Amino acid sequence: MASVTPSATVDGIDPGLMVGAVAQASRPKSEISDAVTSVDTEARISSDGMLQNALAAVVDSSMRMAQPATWQSKAAFSSQPDVVSATSKVDAPSVKFSVQVDQLASPQVTTATMFAPFSTTVGIGNINLSLGEWNSSLSSFTPNPNWPKASVTAGPGDVSVEKLRDRINAAGVGVVANVISDATGTYLLLRSSGSGVQHGFKVSVDTAASAEPTQAAALQSLGFNPAASAEGMKLVQAAQDAELRIDGQAMTSSSNLVQDAVAGVDLTLKAVSDKPVEIKVDTDRASLKSLARDFVSSFNELQQQLEERPSGDSPVRDDAQAVQTNLASIWQSSEHPELKQQLAQLGIRMDDQGALQLDERKLDTALAKLPSEGVNLQAMAQMVSNNSIQTSAQNTVTKPSQAASTSQDQGTSPLAKQRLIERYTEASISENNP
Repeated sequence: MASVTPSATVDGIDPGLMVGAVAQASRPKSEISDAVTSVDTEARISSDGMLQNALAAVVDSSMRMAQPATWQSKAAFSSQPDVVSATSKVDAPSVKFSVQVDQLASPQVTTATMFAPFSTTVGIGNINLSLGEWNSSLSSFTPNPNWPKASVTAGPGDVSVEKLRDRINAAGVGVVANVISDATGTYLLLRSSGSGVQHGFKVSVDTAASAEPTQAAALQSLGFNPAASAEGMKLVQAAQDAELRIDGQAMTSSSNLVQDAVAGVDLTLKAVSDKPVEIKVDTDRASLKSLARDFVSSFNELQQQLEERPSGDSPVRDDAQAVQTNLASIWQSSEHPELKQQLAQLGIRMDDQGALQLDERKLDTALAKLPSEGVNLQAMAQMVSNNSIQTSAQNTVTKPSQAASTSQDQGTSPLAKQRLIERYTEASISENNP
């Protein structure tokens, strides 16, 4: 019997195409129609995903620009952020002040005598930990009533240094243990879990009578009570408060995060300073400039996508067209003179092609006058709030420049597809049943 290989042709025609054509012709017309409809729907969903992202970005930026609080938002700035960084609440008052850091807050850190090797066995007994405050000479210790004395049992069983570390950490007694190794050997370090003078700690050891002398000595080396004995762990770093001066006024903090020492402002101390660091709370001009840029670019992106889509082909396009028309009316009609003037003062105008342009020099001038000269764009909210896409904007906010790269993920997700198909179905039913 003659055969035809996949690469052969019959009268110059690929037999694979012939078979495909026969199979296609034998399919019921309803199946062919359904397949074409499915492909068309997928294409429309992908396109609608991009359009929905663009629309969501316009709605989001418009709503933020329409909120009076947006133009009153504040940010904190530091002249030396590597020494003191600052953050502020958006409604913090405008203020300037200086901060000088004389001392950073720190936890207590102690280290034990060298253990070699890493798995050195220590004796059976109890390690008693008490948190509190040492005086400057380490001659007296005042327990912290908020951290009652706790004990960690060493042994019986495996009482290696590494196991002891794990038991101390599992106990949650306000002290963290670690084992480090270098060229000289292996060491056990204890560090208080918090900083400040009240996070110092004292360690006493009770050795079991059954412990071997060498192992008992290893366990005793983990004690730390300089008021009673110079033996035991050595102090690497004392627990101490941060010491700083705000506009010359001295203050202390148990943490390097100093909250609300100046109303609405949090300071993070990072290094000791030899001169004052200037902190200023002022209008968040950088964020406002970014918002103006987002509004202009998202409007232009939405308009471009609408121009590439035929009218009336989907409910998403209808929503997008309504928002674009409403916003464009600010410049293309005489209905919103105050809005047009306010946006012009921010450097936002519409050119002859209907695209928005941003004059950043005008924007900088306007932002420099805040908050004494406010911005009122509240009417913009009404232009986008009556459209069903506003709900999507609350959950899908993608910058126009990202729309192309994210539309496949966001616009064609199973949930998005299902919602769009439902809307197409509803629209189709309405058309067929007037």
